[in-house]
Amino acid sequence: PPPPRPHDPAAASRAQAVANAAAARAAAGAGGGSRPVSAAGRAPTQKRAPEPPPPPSTPPPQSQLEEMVRTLITMGFGEAASRAALKQSDAHLERALDLLTSQQQQQQQQQQ
Repeated sequence: PPPPRPHDPAAASRAQAVANAAAARAAAGAGGGSRPVSAAGRAPTQKRAPEPPPPPSTPPPQSQLEEMVRTLITMGFGEAASRAALKQSDAHLERALDLLTSQQQQQQQQQQ
């Protein structure tokens, strides 16, 4: 075996700097961090297309629709407005409620 070498602080510091630089390059990818890097560690090859809108949902059974109309009526909205909002929102109660409240707010602002 070769004889032990005396400790050289400057050499150890240079070796640590080289190791740190190599680790930084590895973390940034082969391009040295000049290209965007995906979560997988590779530069993206192309932009992803936007997600398509979800397919239209199937309407709920008539009994559920009537229950949602009754719920909106008990909240103080008219029957015709409730049905229209449910139709416009694809029979989603929360969306219909959002529509109705925003319409109500707009009407109040116009009256002022």
